[in-house]
Amino acid sequence: MPTSKPSSASSSASSSASSSASSSSTVPTSSRGTSNRAENLRTFIKTFEGGYANVPGDSGGPTKAGVTLGTWQSLGHDKNGDGVIDAKDVKLLQDSDQAHVFKNIWDSCKAD
Repeated sequence: MPTSKPSSASSSASSSASSSASSSSTVPTSSRGTSNRAENLRTFIKTFEGGYANVPGDSGGPTKAGVTLGTWQSLGHDKNGDGVIDAKDVKLLQDSDQAHVFKNIWDSCKAD
């Protein structure tokens, strides 16, 4: 039994090393670390913040997946191209938009 633990740990470490090696060829180490931690936070937040909501009395106003209208306006993205950044744009947010917002906030806070 003692020999099976080290061999599985070593096999696990070696498979981790090869995964790291293959991903490091496409993503620099510093970016990979930031992306992983920012992505973990984004995934965690998504468990609490789901689809579109505009709850009266909620100071966030129109929100989708944790992205508020105010945050979306600050980034200046008019999703539907009507010239106004409003609740309609928040409703159109996709997962990639949320990822962009969270990465932007993560980087601006120098969270690494």
